[in-house]
Amino acid sequence: MDHETLAAGAAALSDLALDASALWMSLDHLVGAVLGACLVVSQQRANNGKRKLCNLLMAIGVGLLFAPMAETHIPQLTCGIAAFGCALLVIPLSLKLRTWVRRLDIEQILRRFRGP
Repeated sequence: MDHETLAAGAAALSDLALDASALWMSLDHLVGAVLGACLVVSQQRANNGKRKLCNLLMAIGVGLLFAPMAETHIPQLTCGIAAFGCALLVIPLSLKLRTWVRRLDIEQILRRFRGP
């Protein structure tokens, strides 16, 4: 392997690392998501430690995934507040939506979206 190929590979790798770091979460995102998830889990009555850990990790993940979308739609939010809000709100809203869908059958759902 010659030096030019090695240098080109190193340059490509450094460009890839810089692009990945631009997409990676900030400390504010992480802290906001963790605090929101802790609040969600602290309000649950689950006695099982594994279940609480799973709920904590899921809320953190949801907070980190949905925060950029919330920031673009509500520009007044900081990245930490967006991650906190998403970790706090997305899972309970998803559970309510799941309950609503389970109660309705497909015909009723389609009728609601199509209108009268």
